[in-house]
Amino acid sequence: CIHGNAIRNALKYGEKGGPIRTEATYYFETGWLEMKVINLPGPGHAQLIAMGPRASELVFSHGTRLHKDSHSNQRSHSAGDGAWIMHKCATILGGSVQITFEEDHTEFVFRAPCKVYDAPLREADHFHLPSGVWGIAIDDSKIQRKLLRRFFVHAGIQEHHQIILGQNNEEISSFVEFVVDFIKRHPDNLFLVIVDENLELGDGISNHETISGSECIQRIRVTLDSENEKKMLALVRSANDSPQDLAIYTSRAHGYMPKV
Repeated sequence: CIHGNAIRNALKYGEKGGPIRTEATYYFETGWLEMKVINLPGPGHAQLIAMGPRASELVFSHGTRLHKDSHSNQRSHSAGDGAWIMHKCATILGGSVQITFEEDHTEFVFRAPCKVYDAPLREADHFHLPSGVWGIAIDDSKIQRKLLRRFFVHAGIQEHHQIILGQNNEEISSFVEFVVDFIKRHPDNLFLVIVDENLELGDGISNHETISGSECIQRIRVTLDSENEKKMLALVRSANDSPQDLAIYTSRAHGYMPKV
């Protein structure tokens, strides 16, 4: 979530088509992970520098739009809630985020305590979903797809009953139709469906679109008849857990699953 948002911000607010670099360092002596996302300046960068340290502080403020302070006529420097969510996620992890606007680049830094995990994946000994359950999930992040696969295993869903999608535009755009068709073709099974709320569609630079995962679930539920919907538990997964967002998620899906 944090790295993905940092990359998306670099694409939106940095030099169009410019390089974006990620640097990750693990400090074994302290047990801390440091991750940097660095991009070239985009439109309005000079105004942000002129604001000094205040610009860096405002980026992570809830609902603050930097263009109001930089007197830019463009709305491209709206921090929105994405940066605020990153700050919240970092705080939950016991870490921090910061951003620095330099003359020739912008540098985002995430730091958090982290333990190296090299233990083998254990079987789910204490909790199992009923046999015959299919796990279907979608996320546009490769790392999150790996975590979802791990989650399904811990929930007792074997790998041959897992479908993890989201690695390309086709899988994202056709997800609703795929799930509906798959459920109809497996009348004797049950289904756990987990959908990321913000699915990025496009090449990241042009023709970019964000698809709502909860809306996808709503479309699936409307399309299925009542008998088929009873066989499915559909959860929306998101890092944003404000009361307003949770109300939207639960009105469209069967429930909400936190994402940190």
